[in-house]
Amino acid sequence: MEADEHVPAYLRTHQLQGALLRFDMASEIDALREQGSPSGTGRAAKTLVKEGPIRVTLVVLRQGAALDEHHAAGPVTIQVLRGIFRLSTSAGDTEARAGELIALDAGVPHTARAVDDCALLVTVAMAG
Repeated sequence: MEADEHVPAYLRTHQLQGALLRFDMASEIDALREQGSPSGTGRAAKTLVKEGPIRVTLVVLRQGAALDEHHAAGPVTIQVLRGIFRLSTSAGDTEARAGELIALDAGVPHTARAVDDCALLVTVAMAG
């Protein structure tokens, strides 16, 4: 068994860092939606960029799919590319729609639920 067999196929061919990276977001979203359908969880994610302290991840959620409470060590931005999702924190609930951006401070516990099928671009600045 080769060491690469435990690495997802896209990571064997996908460049996560470099002087210039470019993504066709519509194609990336469509591919992830297909991946998330048979999984049964209604969600799928793909890391697009992993450079120094920055992580950029594309997340797709089917309507009703949820992410249990979690937090990130660094500040987070969530840009809604498609659909609607609900974010819950101790400060309350907020719905975000395509075209909106939410920013969370480091360590803020939160949950998320897809109100509609949605695609999110999540950027985290990891704590150094």
